[in-house]
Amino acid sequence: MNINSDIGVWIAALLTLGVFSALYKETALFRFVESVFIGVSAGYFFCIWFFSVISPAISDGVEGEWHIFIPIITGILILVLRENRFSRFLTVPASLLAAVFIALNFIIYFRAYIVDMVLSSVQPLVVFDDKGGVNWGLTINSIVSVTGTVSVLIFFAARRYPDVKMIRGYGEIGRFYLLVAIGTSLGYTLFSRILIFAGRFDFLFSEWLGIRFY
Repeated sequence: MNINSDIGVWIAALLTLGVFSALYKETALFRFVESVFIGVSAGYFFCIWFFSVISPAISDGVEGEWHIFIPIITGILILVLRENRFSRFLTVPASLLAAVFIALNFIIYFRAYIVDMVLSSVQPLVVFDDKGGVNWGLTINSIVSVTGTVSVLIFFAARRYPDVKMIRGYGEIGRFYLLVAIGTSLGYTLFSRILIFAGRFDFLFSEWLGIRFY
């Protein structure tokens, strides 16, 4: 055992142990570590936003681009307005920010989540390689993709027409695809959390205590 003497490693180790204490129950140490994490995160992102967004915007406004002050004043109004006689004016900056966000991101999200997904589904069911033979890997992938897309759409239609046997039958296939997709997403999330958990254990033993098992 060769315990690390670096003060940064000690702070990280104690904070990690404070988080792990929540596995037993919500202790005062865990609440302290949680508050430290939230405070540090808030301070870090405030500095990032201030020096990368707010400060350059104010500089541009001072140099003559007065329209920059419109979103700045809008953001300040959201922070200042509270429950009083002026609170009804809160809908003005909130609506303006929502409208600008939707206008700027509509095309991006529409292309990423609708157009690109549709284009990836529009492909030949049978894919041939350079020699003229069937590329079974891409062919099976294409069939599974098209079948999943169509059956999931039919699944939502089956809720409106539950008495049509054909629609209900294809809808069950779409339901299976949805369950697989949800299960895969949950499994990936759980696995990533386990990796983070194991990584902190590895940090405690190898970096802090100097105990290596390999």
